[in-house]
Amino acid sequence: MITTLRETLFLLAHHSSGRSRIPNFVLEAGLAAAALMELRHLGTLEVADDGHVAVCRTAPSGDPLLDRLLHQLTTGPPRRPHELLPACGGDVRQSVLAGLAAHGRCRLDPGGHVVAVEAAGLRDDARSAIRHDVHSGVASDLGALLWATELGGYVLGPAALATRLWLGRQSAADPLALAVRQAFPLPAAAFRINGSPGAV
Repeated sequence: MITTLRETLFLLAHHSSGRSRIPNFVLEAGLAAAALMELRHLGTLEVADDGHVAVCRTAPSGDPLLDRLLHQLTTGPPRRPHELLPACGGDVRQSVLAGLAAHGRCRLDPGGHVVAVEAAGLRDDARSAIRHDVHSGVASDLGALLWATELGGYVLGPAALATRLWLGRQSAADPLALAVRQAFPLPAAAFRINGSPGAV
């Protein structure tokens, strides 16, 4: 199974017991941003100079969730990233949950709550990818999401200060990453640019 950016973020955001390392509203904002980053990586959308998310082309991706998001972006009014994330975060989370559960990467109880997550080796893989290719592509997007959701300390380790500082500076220029930060009920100045130590 090839793990998407949004699935990678979901797995990294959970303990093996299924308990989330970050608040649900932050996770949903991060997952929505991950889906938009995937569309951006495909060349389907961009954030225009005026700050609105703009669709570059409407060719289907073959991913049902991404195609649904693309349709919403194409038919809906122009919106900025921080307006889009709350609107689609829940849908992205449910889609990720269903996909991971179908492939045995997470287990749900009868009420739909996550009770187990299988992410063996994912943290090491993510750390290695970011350290070796932090400047562009999927690794750069993952790094931006880790910074935005305060998971950088957990994934990279408290000693990786130089990498986390670079991530902070790079991610602060990404409007999708910044939109995730706006999900926090604290002013942006309350966050250190290199992220918090993170949960273990």
